[in-house]
Amino acid sequence: MKQNIIFLFGIFFFFSFEVFGASRFVAHKTFELDSKSKAINSADSIMQCAIAKAKEYESRIADFSAELYVKGHTEVLKSNFLYRFAPKIIPVDRRNKHTVFELTTDLEYTSPNHFSHNLKAVNGNVSLSSDVQAEVIKFLHINIYGETAYKDEVILPLAPKALKLYKFSLHSTDSKRGYKIYKIRFEPRYGWSTKLVCGYLYIVDSIWAVDRFDINGVLDFAEFNMKMSFKHVLNQFFLPDKVDITLRYKVLKNVVQSNYTVGYKYNDVHLSKLNQRKTHSYDLSQYYALENDSIPIIKDSIYWNSKRIVPLTSTEKMLYQHAIINREKERSSKRNRFDTLQSFKVTKQLTNSMNFSYKDMRMKYSGLLNPFKLGYSKSGGITYKQDLRLNKDLSNDRYIQFHPSIGFVFKRKEIFFKFGGQWVYAPKRMGGLSLWVGNANQGYSSELTNQVNDLLQDSTFNFDSLDVKYYKDYYVDIRNTFEVFNGLKLGVGLSYHFRKPVDKLTWVDIGSDIKDLVNSTYGDFTPILNITYTPGQYYRMNGYRKEYVRSRYPTLTLEYAQGIPGVLGSRGSYARIEAEIDQSVELDNLARFSYRLGGGHFMNQRSMYFADFAFFARRSFPESWRGGIGGVFQLLDRNWYNAAPTYAQAHFMYESPFLLLRLMKRSVISRYVFSERIYMSQLYMPVLPSYTEIGYGVGNHIFNIGFFAGFEGSKYTEFGVKFVFELFQ
Repeated sequence: MKQNIIFLFGIFFFFSFEVFGASRFVAHKTFELDSKSKAINSADSIMQCAIAKAKEYESRIADFSAELYVKGHTEVLKSNFLYRFAPKIIPVDRRNKHTVFELTTDLEYTSPNHFSHNLKAVNGNVSLSSDVQAEVIKFLHINIYGETAYKDEVILPLAPKALKLYKFSLHSTDSKRGYKIYKIRFEPRYGWSTKLVCGYLYIVDSIWAVDRFDINGVLDFAEFNMKMSFKHVLNQFFLPDKVDITLRYKVLKNVVQSNYTVGYKYNDVHLSKLNQRKTHSYDLSQYYALENDSIPIIKDSIYWNSKRIVPLTSTEKMLYQHAIINREKERSSKRNRFDTLQSFKVTKQLTNSMNFSYKDMRMKYSGLLNPFKLGYSKSGGITYKQDLRLNKDLSNDRYIQFHPSIGFVFKRKEIFFKFGGQWVYAPKRMGGLSLWVGNANQGYSSELTNQVNDLLQDSTFNFDSLDVKYYKDYYVDIRNTFEVFNGLKLGVGLSYHFRKPVDKLTWVDIGSDIKDLVNSTYGDFTPILNITYTPGQYYRMNGYRKEYVRSRYPTLTLEYAQGIPGVLGSRGSYARIEAEIDQSVELDNLARFSYRLGGGHFMNQRSMYFADFAFFARRSFPESWRGGIGGVFQLLDRNWYNAAPTYAQAHFMYESPFLLLRLMKRSVISRYVFSERIYMSQLYMPVLPSYTEIGYGVGNHIFNIGFFAGFEGSKYTEFGVKFVFELFQ
C-alpha cells in the first residue's frame, strides 16, 4: 500500500513540476529575434513588430454602433441518404438545393468583445432559419489582433505565441495611400491542425496594423475562407469595412457551400483612452446577443437596393423570381404542401434534437430515434439515452429548468432514470437550488462483502465468481450551491438512498445468515457539504449569467457526508470523506495536459454501509472529461467500485493534434480528427492494490473514440473500446 501511495504522489509531484514549470515558461518567454535572424527572415521581423502592436490595437476600440448588410447564398453540391441528418452539423434547409437571403441588423459593440445584434429585416427565397442567422453572425466576431477567435477554437497569427506555431514568409511589397504594405504568407509550422489557419496578412509599415487579411481554416466541420478589409479612416483602421466568407461543409460525402458578403455602415465610434492604466481582471466575457423573435420580412426592392453593397448575381435574381412563382403555386395547393410538411416534421422529430420556444418558455428534446444519443463501452455495451429540457426564463437571467432523462444499458439490461431540475436564483453568483429523484448503479453492502469473503477465503471460489448485484438503489437528492467569491463555491444538501434486493437470495451453500441480510431493505439519510475552489478563476458573463472559463491553477474539491440513523428508516451511521484535485494546462504547440487525482474513505463504520463514493463510481453512460473520454476508468469491473472503504485514484491525459496522425498529412482521417489523446489511469484499493489502464483516443466535435488496455499489477487483463457522440451533449 505504501509503495502505491508513494508511486501516486511521485507522479503527481513530477507532473506538477513539469506543468507549472511549462506554464511559467510559456507565460513569460518573449519571442525575441537577434539581428542575424532578422536579416535572414524579414517576415519574422515584420511579424514581431505587428505582434508587439497587436495587444494595443486589440482593445483600441471602446464601443461602436453600426448597421450591417448581409447577403448569403447556400447551395447543396452533393448529397446522399445521410443528408437527412445534415441539420445536426450543417445549418442548412435540407428541403431546398439553393437558398438565398439578405438581412440587415443593428450591431452594438462594447469592449471587451460584447456584441449585440438586433435583426431589422430579412428577405429570401425561403424562410431563414435561426441556425443560418447565427452561423454567419458567429463568423463576423473575429478580432484579428486577438490571441484566439471563436471561443478559443482558432489561434490567430498575431497571438504572442504565433512565431512558434506559424511559419511566415514575405510574399510581396506594395504601396497604398503613401504607406508600404507587406503581404505576409503564414501557414502552420508543425503540420495540419484545426486550431491553426493559413493565408495572407497585409501589414502596414511603421504603424504595423492589418490593412486586410485572407485566411483559410476549418471550424465546425466547415472549411472556411474569410477575406476582410478595414476602414481607411484615421483612428478607425481597426474596424472592418467589408467581409467575404466562404464555408464548404464536407460530411459523409455530403457537400454544402455557403457564400456570404457583409458590409458595415458605422454610426458612432469611440476609442479607448491612450495610456489608460489597465487593471487585471478575470472577466473574459466574449459573447453576442442575437435578438430575432419577430423579424419583419421586407420584399420592397427599393429598400434592399438602398442597403446592398454589391448587386445580386443573375443566379440570385433567378432564385428570387422562382420563389415568387412557387409561392403562387403553394397558395393553390395548400393541402399537398401541408401533407409534405407534416411528413417532414414527423421524420425530423424522430431523428433530430428539437428546440421549441414560446415567450419565456424553451424546450429541447433529444428525439426518439436520435443516433447521436448512442454510445458504446466494453463494460456496458450499447447505451441509449433520452433527454428533455424545459426552461422557464425569469428576470435578470434567472430561470427554472426541468431536466428529466432516461437511458438503457443493453448489455446489463438495466434502465436508469433521473427526474428533477434546478432553480437558478442568483446567476451572477452561480446560486442554484436543485432537486433530483432517480436510480443509481446496483451494488452490495460492506457487511455482505466481508461475510462472503470470510466464508470463501479457504475455498476455490473468488470474488469475481460471485454474482453480487444484490441491491437496487433509488435516491432523492436536494442541493444548494452558491459562489462565496470568485472561484470558491459552497454546496450543502441532503441525500436519501433506499436500497432493496434485486432478487430474493436462495443460495443454500453460503448460510442462512447472509440470506437474511441480503433480503432486507436499507435506507441512508446523509447531509452533505461540498467545497470547490479554483484560484485565479477566469470567467465570462453571458448577460447576468456567470460561466467559468479557465485557470492557471488546479481545482480543489472536498466533500463530506455524515450518515444519520433513524431518519426515514435510515440505518447508516458512518462518515464519508472524499477529495480530489484536477487541472487542464495548455502547453506549447497546441498540446494540453490534464490530470485528476483523488481519494476517499468511509469512517466511523459502526453499522452496515454501502461504499458508494461520489468521485469514484461506475458511469452507466458515456461521459467526457474535458471533451476527451478521460478522468474515469473505462474497463474496471463494476463490482470493484463497492469492494473497499478506501480508494486512491489518478488519471492523466496528454492531448495534441500532432501525434500519430501528423504523419498522414492532410488525409481524410486527419481532416476529421481534431485531436489525439494518450491516457493513463491508476487505482489503489486494499482489495486491489494496483490496477492500471492505458489508452489512445481521437476525437472531434461530433464523436470521441478511445482504445484501452487494463492491467492488474503487471498482469494484462483485458482490452476495450469506448465510443461516444459529443454533438449536442
